[in-house]
Amino acid sequence: MGLAWKFRFKIGESKRYVCPKTMKIATNIFLPDWTVPSGSMLEEKIAEMGLTVKAMAERIALTPMEARQLLEGKTVLTFEIADKLEDLTGISHEVWNNWEQTYRDDLIRFSSYQG
Repeated sequence: MGLAWKFRFKIGESKRYVCPKTMKIATNIFLPDWTVPSGSMLEEKIAEMGLTVKAMAERIALTPMEARQLLEGKTVLTFEIADKLEDLTGISHEVWNNWEQTYRDDLIRFSSYQG
């Protein structure tokens, strides 16, 4: 799941971090204390296209429940789904995969700060 960045500060602060793979140091990077599921971007796009969740689900071979979970970030947006979304929306599968990876990385980062 992406690069394993070493965070030594609280979420929402701007500090410095080190990538253990490249050993590059970045400073003054803002890491927000919030994240947006890739499904929220999908929800905006299908609304723009005039599609319902049910219609979108049918077009990408998901059940309406699976589609709703995808929109809520409860289900992982897989490479296969990203390809189908590219066909449906015209947004490349790479963009969908990047949005999903960013969301999942943020969830991991947030969980590392709890209790």
